[in-house]
Amino acid sequence: MELDLEQAVFGTTVMVDRGRHGPAAVRIPPGVPHRHRVRVVGSGRPGRHGGPAGDLMVTVLVAEHPTYRRVGADLSATLTISYPEAVLGATVPVTTLSGAEVDVTVPPGTAPGHRLRVPGHGVPGQGRRPTGDLVLEIQVHIPQELGADQRATLQRLAELLPPPPRDPRGHRPGH
Repeated sequence: MELDLEQAVFGTTVMVDRGRHGPAAVRIPPGVPHRHRVRVVGSGRPGRHGGPAGDLMVTVLVAEHPTYRRVGADLSATLTISYPEAVLGATVPVTTLSGAEVDVTVPPGTAPGHRLRVPGHGVPGQGRRPTGDLVLEIQVHIPQELGADQRATLQRLAELLPPPPRDPRGHRPGH
């Protein structure tokens, strides 16, 4: 049975066609991982000579999601921010897998590739397992086209900022 990520993370009930034995409702528990097998006791084929029915085994296949990836109990995604948001810091709204909107604080000086953790917005915990987190990998948007005013402003900023180290080892030449 193929499920989308939301169904696998939050749980669902699906109907499974058992051929001539008719459909069966199968409850998929929240947090089920890819290739997990769900057993439905007594919903399999009828037993021989009037014996009890066997169990129905359903293998869950979780389809890829266009935005989120599951990593254990965590969900991960890319968060694209602007250069000013990366440098100055910002509060950015993010829509979670459940559809809720949460405000994520991007600290000043956040570099591309940095990961921000949003606690409690991953895969819901079951039993003693805690709920996972939403992990956002930062990507900085670089505009492809700039107007004349934007280009002049950016050039002025470039003149005010110290140059970055160019040596791959992190050292400036001559120091």
